[in-house]
Amino acid sequence: MTTGSNARGAREADRVRERQAEAQAGTAEVEERTATLGKILAGSLRKPVRIPFAALRRQPALRPFEPGPDEQPEEPPRWADYAVPEPSGWRRLLRAKEIEARRNAAHARFAADEAAYHRREKERAFRVRQRRNRHAVEMAVLRRRAEAENARIDELEVGYRVGQPDAVREYAGLVLSHRRLPAGVPAKVDVRYQPESSRLSVVFDLPGPGVIPAIAGYRYVRTRDTIEERVRPLKDRKQLYADLVAQLVLVRLHDAFATCSGDLVTEVAVAALVPIRDRTTGWPARPCLASVVATRTRFSELPLANLDPGEALEQLGARLSPRPFDLYPTRPFFDPERVRHHH
Repeated sequence: MTTGSNARGAREADRVRERQAEAQAGTAEVEERTATLGKILAGSLRKPVRIPFAALRRQPALRPFEPGPDEQPEEPPRWADYAVPEPSGWRRLLRAKEIEARRNAAHARFAADEAAYHRREKERAFRVRQRRNRHAVEMAVLRRRAEAENARIDELEVGYRVGQPDAVREYAGLVLSHRRLPAGVPAKVDVRYQPESSRLSVVFDLPGPGVIPAIAGYRYVRTRDTIEERVRPLKDRKQLYADLVAQLVLVRLHDAFATCSGDLVTEVAVAALVPIRDRTTGWPARPCLASVVATRTRFSELPLANLDPGEALEQLGARLSPRPFDLYPTRPFFDPERVRHHH
């Protein structure tokens, strides 16, 4: 075998390894995404979302004053740089008038430059004062805004402690919307609090079925030098999406009970909607894919870490879409629109 053949063989082997590694990396990325979607509930149970009222208080983002390019004054003129050297000996007698003229000219230049220097320094000091005044005004505005926001947070805390409906709604909605979820999964929720029944109603949007990767992985086909997709079976996609819907409903239940104290909330109602465009009318729609009402006592009895999410919801008597992947709706336990627009 020639040296050229050996080199070509080595390059071909390197090419195969690179393409195989590319396929493996793509597969690993898809598998990681799928695994992340399947672990939302487990991660939420390990790490409840908590935002104490103290964490909502703002510190004004004050910054020190910076004079900018006018910070340093320039050096004043020095007479030593203008003075005419004193001649010595007989030259002093012969050039007396010339020396006197040069000395007068030097004094004139020094006086003019010194006057210009003082003008520039006065202008620089004025600019610095202006900049300092603007900075002081800006910092005062930041302080007043922070004080006003902190006063509002104090008022919110007082209202929450006494069960004021709007305060409970605002605080619960704020905390629940801070749940960290995978990319593509909406975090925002809408909340309504009914003190007469100690019920917190939660409405949230689900991601569409497209959130489930349609590709299960990739493989390199050497004979065609191509990377081919391995399509995920439709049955698997449907099951993964149904599981995701159930997980998200349970996460919202769990976070709601964890956020609100037992003396305020004894029951949580959830409706999970998916935003779509109705194929018949062309108008936006939000079919409900899952809804549940659970008491704090009943929910706390469920061994969520050991239960299939769908099974857990069935034990709670949830209403679940029979075909969530097809966006087939179920009837919610309450009117989600009354929650979404109750502000």
